[in-house]
Amino acid sequence: MQNINVETSDGQILSGFFYPCDQPKATLLIGSALGVPQQFYKHFAAFMAKQGFQCLSFDYRGTGLSSYKGRAGDIRLADWGHLDVEAGIQKAKQLATESGLDTAELYYVGHSIGGQLLGLAKSSADVKACL
Repeated sequence: MQNINVETSDGQILSGFFYPCDQPKATLLIGSALGVPQQFYKHFAAFMAKQGFQCLSFDYRGTGLSSYKGRAGDIRLADWGHLDVEAGIQKAKQLATESGLDTAELYYVGHSIGGQLLGLAKSSADVKACL
């Protein structure tokens, strides 16, 4: 597992964890549930990496290890989808390219609200399948 930064289009820096694997066959992005830090998914992500899926998890702005530049009361759930999940998709595509993978092999696992927020990201159509 590697700590990485995921930058949103409005300049927020989200904390992410990247789980690389030998000879990856695809990339998996994990969307957290409401109030659940990305560390909760570390065993799942490590297992998926052993199955050949390099994984990326991240904390939404103002949660877990991700800070927020602004007032906490200004954070909206829509921002988590429009901006944070979108940034996660873009970072996952970048990591796929750097690993020599086809960016079309991008999958998404959303837990609770993490699954609902995917539809707000403009690049959600770039995800091959989601669960």
